[in-house]
Amino acid sequence: MDFTTIITTFGLGGILGILVKHWLDNKKDLTIKLNQINEDKYRTILIHMSCSLDYENRKYFSIQKDFETSSKDYYLNCVKEYYYQSILYSPDFVLIELKKFIKNPNKENFICTARAMRRDLWGKKTKLKLEELFIETRE
Repeated sequence: MDFTTIITTFGLGGILGILVKHWLDNKKDLTIKLNQINEDKYRTILIHMSCSLDYENRKYFSIQKDFETSSKDYYLNCVKEYYYQSILYSPDFVLIELKKFIKNPNKENFICTARAMRRDLWGKKTKLKLEELFIETRE
């Protein structure tokens, strides 16, 4: 190989390397942004799910003042609306759990939905059983 061939090869390889790195960095940034959007949406859904289970929970969350006099049904309707929006961005296993919660809002379905959301966001499953995730409340 002569000197010009080596220089040309390294030049093209360097340019190609820069382009591939740029593409991978953009893809990584997009993944981070999408994950943040999903996390924010999932948090909002969980808040509405919690308020639909126990209307008194609304006191513990930052919810717009206009809706403080709403009912448990209002919050469940919000969850339904988020369900329809989630069809665009959530994986099937999250949609299935969310639909179960909408059909039968209870603590078990809440935890199952939260676990599915966690798996979507972080790719992590939990080894904890449902009973271990429940928080006992004093009545």
